[in-house]
Amino acid sequence: MIDQDADGHPGLTVHLSIVGLLGGDAYVANRTCTSLEGWLLEDGSITGWVHWSSDQNVLAASDPLFLSSYVYVLDPDPAKHFFLLRPISDPDPCRAIRDSLTSLLSLPPG
Repeated sequence: MIDQDADGHPGLTVHLSIVGLLGGDAYVANRTCTSLEGWLLEDGSITGWVHWSSDQNVLAASDPLFLSSYVYVLDPDPAKHFFLLRPISDPDPCRAIRDSLTSLLSLPPG
C-alpha cells in the first residue's frame, strides 16, 4: 500500500470533525474511472459521451465511525458532458491549437 502523504499511514490521511464533538482521521484510497463512448464524424472528428465513476475506500480509521466507504457513479447529461477530438494536420500542432482555440472549443452540431 502506498502512503501518499508520507505520514506513516496507508493511503491519504483525511482529518474529520463532526460538529466539533467527534474528530479523528481516516486513511483513504480514491479511484476514478473514466470511459469515452463515441463515433467518427465525416470530417474525421470523434465525438461522444463521457462516463465516469469514483469510489473511496477507507483503509483504516482512528474511530470505527469513520470506516464507511462509498462508490459514486455519475450519469452525466450528454448535452453537458461530452468530448470532441478533432484532427490537426498542421506541422506545428501547438501553434495551430493556440491560433484556433475558439473554434476548437465550439460545440459539435446537434
